[in-house]
Amino acid sequence: MRQLVPFFFFAFLMMLWLAAPGMAAELSWVCTTAAQPWKNQPAPQLENDANAVPDVVVQRRQLLQQVDGFGGCFNELGWKVLLALPQEEREKIVRDLFADEGCGFTLARLPIGASDYARDWYSLDDTPGDLELAHFSIDRDRSYLLRYVKAAMSVRPELGVWISAWSPPAWMKDNNRYNSGHLKTDPAIQTAYAAYLAKAVAAYQQEGLRVYACMVQNEPKSNSKYPTCVWTGPQERDFIRDYMGPTFHDKHVNAQLWLGTLNDGDVNDFAVPVLSDPAAAAFVAGVAYQWEGRDAIAPTHQRFPKFKLMQSESECGKGADSIADAEHTFGLLRTYFNGGAGSYFYWNMVLQPKGKSTWGWTQNAMITVDPDSKAVTYHPEFYLMKHVSHFVRPGSHLASTTGPWKDKLAFIAPDGSAVLLIGNSANQPLPVTIGVEGPSGIVRATLPSHSFSTFVFPAS
Repeated sequence: MRQLVPFFFFAFLMMLWLAAPGMAAELSWVCTTAAQPWKNQPAPQLENDANAVPDVVVQRRQLLQQVDGFGGCFNELGWKVLLALPQEEREKIVRDLFADEGCGFTLARLPIGASDYARDWYSLDDTPGDLELAHFSIDRDRSYLLRYVKAAMSVRPELGVWISAWSPPAWMKDNNRYNSGHLKTDPAIQTAYAAYLAKAVAAYQQEGLRVYACMVQNEPKSNSKYPTCVWTGPQERDFIRDYMGPTFHDKHVNAQLWLGTLNDGDVNDFAVPVLSDPAAAAFVAGVAYQWEGRDAIAPTHQRFPKFKLMQSESECGKGADSIADAEHTFGLLRTYFNGGAGSYFYWNMVLQPKGKSTWGWTQNAMITVDPDSKAVTYHPEFYLMKHVSHFVRPGSHLASTTGPWKDKLAFIAPDGSAVLLIGNSANQPLPVTIGVEGPSGIVRATLPSHSFSTFVFPAS
C-alpha cells in the first residue's frame, strides 16, 4: 500500500492559511526591478471596456492542480555562513524565508548525508559492512543541518520536509566512493539501503521534523565529482518494488515514497518503467523532477495523471545572482507548473557571495552573506520566489490563462482571490491589459523593464 502523509498535516496547513491575514480585500500590485525590489504600486482601477482585447485573462473557473507549497534546501554551508551573523540578523533572514510576511515557505528539502554543499562528505553510517545499521547516527546533523531546520521551524512550526540522499554510504557502492558508482546489486546491500532510508525518516521525525516524503536518489543520471550514485529506471523500479516499498510498508514508515529526484528529460527512462509496473507504482506517491527533468514533467503528467509532481531543485546559475538569472527561473516556474507540478523548491537559500560548492562550482542563492564584512544581500531570485510564494498559499490551484502575453502564471487562492505573476523581460517598459474572469472589466498597467509583478484580485 502507498504510504501517505496523515491528512491532518495538509489540513493543518490549510487552517493556518485560512486563519492567517491573507489576500488583500482590494486589488493590489507589487513590482520588483533590480533597482527597486518589492515596491507596492498604486493599484490600477477596474475598467469596463467591451472592446478591450486583454493581453492576459485569468480563468477563475478553470482550476488545474493544487499547490502544495514552496521551499528551498537546507545545506551545511548555508548554516555555516548564517552563523557568521549576530543572532538577531540570522533570525531576520530565517523569518524573511519562512514567515508569512516574507516568502512564507511551508516546505523544504533536507539531504540524507552529504550534498555538494556539505562541509565535507559523509553518510549516516560510515562503518563498512554494517548491514544491521548498528552504527547509524544523525549526530553530525545536530550541529548544522538540524539547527538550520529548527531555526526555520521556530518560525514555521508545521514546516514539511522531504529528504533524499546524494549517495548511499560508500561501502554500499561498487566503487567504495561517495562520488560516481552504483549501489551494489547484492540483495543484502539492497535490503540494508532500504532500511537506511527508512531509518533516516524515523530519525528525523524523532527530532521533531515533519518528514512527509523520501526520494529514492538525487539525480540518478549524474556521474559527477560530488556525491552521486548512478541508477537506471529499471534498477529504481526493482529497488522500489522489492526493497524500499516493502521496507517502508513493513516498518510503518509515516512518509510518502517518491520517485525522484529525476534529472532526465525522457519520460521513458524512469517514469515509464517505474509507474507502468503495478507492484512498484503501488508504493509511489509522486515524481520529482529537476534540471533536464523540465522536459519530462509534462509528458509524465499526461501519461500518469494520478501521481503528484514537484520541481525538486531550481537551476542554480553560476553565482551572478542577476535579474537575468531570475528571469530564467521565472521561465522554469512556468514550465514546471504548466507541466503539472504542485510544489517548487529553490536550491541554496543562503550562501556566501558566489557560493562555491565542495567541487568548485559557484552557484546562486536567494540571499548571500559575506562572512567577513557581515553584509547581507537579497538577490532578484529571492524577490521572484517571494512574488509567488508570499501570495500563493497551500491549497491554491493553478489557473488557466489565455492571451498572448508569455511571462505569466496565475493561481486561485482558497478564498477565491486570483493571483497573477507577470514578467516583462524586455529592455523597455510595456503596457499590459489584464482581465480576470468573475468581476467584469479589465485593468491596465505599465510594467517596468526587466520586472516581475504580482497582481492580487479580490474574490468575485
